[in-house]
Amino acid sequence: MMNEPLNQQLHSRYPNLSLEPIPSSRICSQAYFEKERDAIFRNTWLQIARTSDLPKPGSYFVRDIPTLSTSVIVTRTRDGALHAFKNVCPHRGMKLCVPGTHTHNRINCPFHGWAFDLSGQVAGIPGEEYFFDFDKADHGLKPVNVGEWSDLVFVNFSPEPEQSLQVFLGELYDDFHGFFATDHWQAVRNYNWTLDFNWKLYLDSSVEGYHAAYVHLFNNTGQVAATNPDPLWLPNDWVRLFKDHRVVGVPQNVGERELAPMEALAFQYGAVAAYNEGGVALPPGINNTKSKDWAFDILEVFPNSVLFLSANLFGIIRLWPVAANRTHCELEVYLPTATTAAGRVSQEYGVVSLRDVVREDMNTAVAIQSVAEPDGEFVLCDQEIAVRHQYETIHRHVENCRSHADV
Repeated sequence: MMNEPLNQQLHSRYPNLSLEPIPSSRICSQAYFEKERDAIFRNTWLQIARTSDLPKPGSYFVRDIPTLSTSVIVTRTRDGALHAFKNVCPHRGMKLCVPGTHTHNRINCPFHGWAFDLSGQVAGIPGEEYFFDFDKADHGLKPVNVGEWSDLVFVNFSPEPEQSLQVFLGELYDDFHGFFATDHWQAVRNYNWTLDFNWKLYLDSSVEGYHAAYVHLFNNTGQVAATNPDPLWLPNDWVRLFKDHRVVGVPQNVGERELAPMEALAFQYGAVAAYNEGGVALPPGINNTKSKDWAFDILEVFPNSVLFLSANLFGIIRLWPVAANRTHCELEVYLPTATTAAGRVSQEYGVVSLRDVVREDMNTAVAIQSVAEPDGEFVLCDQEIAVRHQYETIHRHVENCRSHADV
């Protein structure tokens, strides 16, 4: 059998995807962004935190959701049950808590002193006798749907979600289960940026290797790509497209180039975070081909989470669009506990390398946004198929929501 043409190797595996250019209006139009916000972010499971943010029963954490101009409280009651609520006092609409983790058994409003227990019920109201025809049982915190998967916490702001969290995750639910366990990973770094680009532009860069030798020229990722004779260097069976989510594997090929001095030290004294030597046990969904050349997987959990998964590093990026051309970005980095000082230095090299790669991709997104024309288009090659999948998935949700509204 003849080899498939280079421009059909991936698309032949996913024939339902279009071959047409992507309209650049989808990153420019404020009206389209508002459709995305209403169709997707108001109705989809959103990954917002890890179980480690709830260190024990009787604690809670708070997350702001900039895309929806809201904030959510997630609690763990004494019986271990997980609850989520709007971070809004039902009395006069005051924001109850600042973002972060809290270990109190009550949530107190700083405006008038109303108090709520961790199940959302009213626990105390100063001057309750002065209210008219008042039953405090009717004035608890407004609940939000919440779920857990493998130590990741999700919320869904729809009054009645169309699907459970397990159904939403699909194949990911079993294939990646266990990797995110709190016992494996320690939080080491958090970064936050608000930048002028459409949220989808960062998703684009995460799932194609075409750009690596150019955008990341002075980073180890780009140097690995530059040593490969084929600039489209992602092996075909390392690209996996699911209904809404996608995974792309990234090779390391560290033996094919001369290491930079700091990189060489990192390899000598410990497992560099981005590479697969030692580290935690991997579930079947990560490095699915079991290749020795594999470095890490990039998992995009629809709609706005990008997860970097390796045996020695776990990172989460969350993209919260606030306008067609502006996005709030969160990066959290987790590492196994280092057993030696040299190993910790090696880990730090991996953390900084990941941060630099992320910012290089975000700077590229800002540059694209600064000159984007609403009547333009993006022309994609075969190995940019995950980019195409991302745009078509989002557009399908937008169109489905509009169809439901027309019924």
